[in-house]
Amino acid sequence: PSGVTKIGQSAFYNCKQLKELTLPWSLNGIASTAFSGCSGLTSLKLPSVSYIGGQAFANCDGLTEIEIPGSIQYLNDSQFWGCKNLEKVKVNEGVKGLAAFVYCSSLKSVELPDSLEYLDATAFDSCSQLTSIRIPDSVTQIGYGAFKNCDALLQITLPKALKSVMGNAFSVQIFLSGALLKAVPGIILQLVLIPVIIITLRKAKVIE
Repeated sequence: PSGVTKIGQSAFYNCKQLKELTLPWSLNGIASTAFSGCSGLTSLKLPSVSYIGGQAFANCDGLTEIEIPGSIQYLNDSQFWGCKNLEKVKVNEGVKGLAAFVYCSSLKSVELPDSLEYLDATAFDSCSQLTSIRIPDSVTQIGYGAFKNCDALLQITLPKALKSVMGNAFSVQIFLSGALLKAVPGIILQLVLIPVIIITLRKAKVIE
């Protein structure tokens, strides 16, 4: 109802028959696991909340797309963990840190904002159908395992401001064969590429 400012922890946990959800514009926050396991939920429109707790929408298998409002600065606690039919994600301007889509195995389209500063650990881990992604120029760090097990990833555009790529940031498939790419001084980056993968590195050079 109108006037509600917070939805508590596990408030609708595992409500599999929940199909429709209307969140009031007065809402400020959604606590952890609030709607986790609501597999019948097919659509979600988020108001301008300031935070969403860990795994708040985990295993919501009916969701196919989601738009993240810019009012949330940090969405880095696997909020949409295991949403296996989620195909499209748009993150709006204002979000600075992201790690929310682990095991979203149908994810194919990701739009990231220029406000983004870092991709946290396991941001898109095991998004096995993701084939390409453009990481905005504002991003300075890609966290541990950010794209681990993304074996279909064919094209990655890395940002101008990138300073570091942490361990296992990309799929183990990347390390099987191909040319070594090492960043110019000032950026900690070392990747091995298989031939079909195209990586655009605006500050990197190829080392034979």
